[in-house]
Amino acid sequence: MTHAVLQDDLAAAGATGGEYMGAATALSFGNAAAELEAMRTGCAVFDLGWRAQIAASGKDRVRWLHNMVTNSVRDLPLNRGNYNFVLNAQGRILGDLYIFNRGEFLLLETDRRQVESLLSTLKRFIIMDKVELHDLGGSVTAIGLCGPRTEQVLEQAGIAAGGMVPLEVRESSGLTLIRGPEQKPGWFEIWLEPAQAASLWKKLTGAGAQPAGSEALEMWRVLHGIPQYGQDIRDRDLPQETGQTQALHFNKGCYIGQEI
Repeated sequence: MTHAVLQDDLAAAGATGGEYMGAATALSFGNAAAELEAMRTGCAVFDLGWRAQIAASGKDRVRWLHNMVTNSVRDLPLNRGNYNFVLNAQGRILGDLYIFNRGEFLLLETDRRQVESLLSTLKRFIIMDKVELHDLGGSVTAIGLCGPRTEQVLEQAGIAAGGMVPLEVRESSGLTLIRGPEQKPGWFEIWLEPAQAASLWKKLTGAGAQPAGSEALEMWRVLHGIPQYGQDIRDRDLPQETGQTQALHFNKGCYIGQEI
């Protein structure tokens, strides 16, 4: 289980700690229903240390990854992302992830508990390709915000978030800001160095964001019908059984599991 970067700060704020998606994090700050309400009507801030990032580099990275996943990597504009499945040859889902075009590399984002299996699966198909995959591990962490007042809270904290489209990446105030997909209204993520996390957390709560734990995140996820790999989507499922058409590109060339 991965250690939470913000563990001491979350405990000081009254959090009940526990495990979520393979990482130690805050389960609740005492009232999960109130935390959910902040996500629905105001602005909640939460630890995303259970998310993980993998960098794909090398001159063949775009062509190679385009042939590995269900969505289009080749057509991704700079600083934009999309949602993908990784399949086996029988079309069963081995994992899910977001892929972002960061210019000199591709950034893959998934749950911490999926990293080992996805790396093992993908590396098997690097044969003559000039591609390297690196788990960014302890060099990057993330803080999330959600709610209709999130943009105002970010602006008050000095982070420009206005005008962003779903799955856009923007550098702001030395941080990497990502707007969530259409399926996650009001959702933003901030990727940053672990040493910056505590000060940013204090700045965001000072700007009006209410701390929330993973229990509220789970309730919000279910309310919005967002499936979780390993729970709602499993390795026996086919993509067309999930209803997640945003993960599929129907006009791209061959990729593993496409025939099904």
